[in-house]
Amino acid sequence: MAGMLPGAVAAEWSKARTTWSTHAALLGAAVAVAAVVLIGVAAVNTWEGLPAARRDAMVVAPLDRVVVLPLSIALGVLGVLTMTREYTTGMIRVSLAAVPHRGAVLAAKALVVAAITLVAGVAGVGATSLLTRWAAGDRPLGFNSLPLDNEIPVVLAQGVSVMVIALAALGAATLLRSTAASIAALVAVVFLAPTIARNLPDPWADRLSSVLPGNLPYQVVEDTYTGHAFEGVLPPWAAAALMAGYALVPLLAGALALYRRDA
Repeated sequence: MAGMLPGAVAAEWSKARTTWSTHAALLGAAVAVAAVVLIGVAAVNTWEGLPAARRDAMVVAPLDRVVVLPLSIALGVLGVLTMTREYTTGMIRVSLAAVPHRGAVLAAKALVVAAITLVAGVAGVGATSLLTRWAAGDRPLGFNSLPLDNEIPVVLAQGVSVMVIALAALGAATLLRSTAASIAALVAVVFLAPTIARNLPDPWADRLSSVLPGNLPYQVVEDTYTGHAFEGVLPPWAAAALMAGYALVPLLAGALALYRRDA
């Protein structure tokens, strides 16, 4: 497998650079960032229009957290299409003929998806944080209260969480071989599961929410990012292990399915 991997990665990178799904996913990520930045600008305008007595009561949620959800969906869809488009077009047979080791094919796809989504995730979250801070200036809006140097670790962790979702989506797509079913699973994990968890009775709401992928980045960097809703629930090493598990378990399940059945 090791000897086949460099060639397989080069082939997958070439596909990723020239495929519409990559461009569409990155465009979707850019639109998500722009939309959240506009929310920040609107918050600034609202604050400016308030009387001085009411300004202190206005607190806006951290917008870098807000952008993670649409980024995860946009780049998660890229993870799905990286595999399902091969089944849709029949190119999976060509890929497996060129690289007979099926593990190398999936590993190459995972490496390319990881590289693209990590860079896009960190860039998207970072751009959102910087642009909304710039728009807010020294206005105390809540989302700009944390010193920038303290926010850098959580921005990196959030970017990693976007990559983890994309890799999980790739694994699910390899297992399910269906674009619709894989995207449905992606939306269930990213959007529906947190919604359900928040509506559970205490203490289950916090317990379940703390182990969902969208809430793990803050616990990973808890040493420098304090005051979040799940502070003290998981130690950083456990949160990091869970993040890794969210990526590895679907990929391993997908690899097993890829080995056991025909293309």
